[in-house]
Amino acid sequence: LARFSDKLNLYSEVLSNTSKMKSDWGRAGSIQRRMKAYEPEFGLRVQREKLIKEVLREYGGTDRINDLVDRLQSVDLNNTKAINQLIYSMTKTKWQKLSDGAYELWINGLLSNPPTHAANIVGNSLALVMSYPERLMGAGVEVIRSKIVGEPRQIFAGETIRDIFSVVKGTHDGTKAFLNSMKTGEGFGKLEFRPTAFPKGMQMFMPTRALVAEDVFFKSFIQNAELNRLAYRKAVQEGLKGQSRNLRITELLSNPTEGMLEEAFKRADYTTFNKELGKIGNLVLHSRNIVPGLNYFVPFIRTPVNIAKYTLERTPLNLGRIIYKAGKGEMVGAELSESVARMITGSFLGLGSYLWAKEGVITGGGPKTKAERDEWLRTHQPYSIRIRGKDYSYARFEPISSIIGMSADFAELEKNMTEGEKIKVGGAIAGAISKNITSKTFTQGFARLNDAISDPERYGEQTIESLASSIIPGVVGGVARMIDPELKDAKGILDKVRSRIPFVSKGVQPKLNIWGDVIVEEGHPAFRFISPMKVKTVSEIPIDIELSRLKLNLGMPSKKIGNKELTREEYTKYIVSSGQLAKEILNQLVQ
Repeated sequence: LARFSDKLNLYSEVLSNTSKMKSDWGRAGSIQRRMKAYEPEFGLRVQREKLIKEVLREYGGTDRINDLVDRLQSVDLNNTKAINQLIYSMTKTKWQKLSDGAYELWINGLLSNPPTHAANIVGNSLALVMSYPERLMGAGVEVIRSKIVGEPRQIFAGETIRDIFSVVKGTHDGTKAFLNSMKTGEGFGKLEFRPTAFPKGMQMFMPTRALVAEDVFFKSFIQNAELNRLAYRKAVQEGLKGQSRNLRITELLSNPTEGMLEEAFKRADYTTFNKELGKIGNLVLHSRNIVPGLNYFVPFIRTPVNIAKYTLERTPLNLGRIIYKAGKGEMVGAELSESVARMITGSFLGLGSYLWAKEGVITGGGPKTKAERDEWLRTHQPYSIRIRGKDYSYARFEPISSIIGMSADFAELEKNMTEGEKIKVGGAIAGAISKNITSKTFTQGFARLNDAISDPERYGEQTIESLASSIIPGVVGGVARMIDPELKDAKGILDKVRSRIPFVSKGVQPKLNIWGDVIVEEGHPAFRFISPMKVKTVSEIPIDIELSRLKLNLGMPSKKIGNKELTREEYTKYIVSSGQLAKEILNQLVQ
């Protein structure tokens, strides 16, 4: 015990002397990774310090130290997962573990739906693909910047070519990293907690393990590409050409500099939306963690914030920030050129989306009022691209969908604006941004909670129903949609839950349109189960086309006849009988 106390004092001193490095985790992380590779004892010391710090921060006393000494003798200090598991088991009470286990089970249920993982993979892929034209644009901007300021170039077009040629090795490295993460749980992804509440054997089959492993694949791929790019840049800056340049690139890839490693890790976190939050984001995250139950309404903060930042950086709204930071000298050289390139590339995509939306090729979120929305939904699908009479949803392909959707929302808002309102374009832009952000699946929980607090009589019951239905795992709800394509008009908690259970969902009242037709989710059952993209055939019913052209909105019929309120069954029969007759008569009139 005396020897352990001496060691503890030594480690405390080391921690005190290195505390100034906490503000730069990327640099510290890259140093630790290299040190652990070349000096194993350094890695073991880091793990011991972590254990001592975390355990003794929560508990003190001789009994805990003795327990810690016993545990240290059996734990593998080379296994980060085992270290986290030990810290968790020694610093959490029985009730905390029970609460954490319930939350972790709920999160896994939430993320168990295959479209969630498909959306994550496609979103990361699209962000990666978009980086190529951005970097080529950055090389062009850098030529102009270097001439204006009279400095040597820091970005070169050849970097992107080198980046593309690294795809094969990046895929190989990424696949290895993915399989290792699935096996061991190592890695860092979009989760905002460490999965430790369940035994190791169970964690391997949890959807959260797959989500982290997916991000690990892309991180490894991006890190490999970034190191190739930076090695090429450095070789060019050193004035090397031909075979000498190739040899230097190979040398740098075999022994990358600390700066290259740091930049590669930063780029990987940025492109997969795992970048650490700033002061305000961390404050929100901390507030969520200390308010009991709030994490069930706002399970994710870092990813939505990073996606929002990524989107805004690629709009003209980022120009003011670039000018401000460049003026203060906080954004110079390659960083300045890349920021300008992102804004230009994203603005071109946004402008194209805006023009397509004006032509009706792309849709935004659609009207908000119920009557207008019901009418609009008969001939449109929100956040979709229209191709040969079908609407294909792009809503879940973040972050590209945010750029496209924001432009489409602005185009839709502009259609309904007066000339006076068009002059005040700032309000329309803010409205388009707000509408697009609140439409996302990862922000809807917070939006529902906000509505429930501001208007509990109107939204309180809906919020409780939505939370209650989320106890049914997403994959179970996916199977229910695969078997039963009908959209459900669920009323109350029981109906919400039943609508997400296979076969049981058939007993829930289907959702009808104004003509009494059942609204269904289109596509092959396997497509509905796996794909995050929803498909809708554009209505060819003459009266629907005509009502859309005339911008007339027909609401659902009243639930009362005279002073008599119809039962749910009576109202359904009323909609079907009156709707079918009305559709037949009105189609004849239109034709």
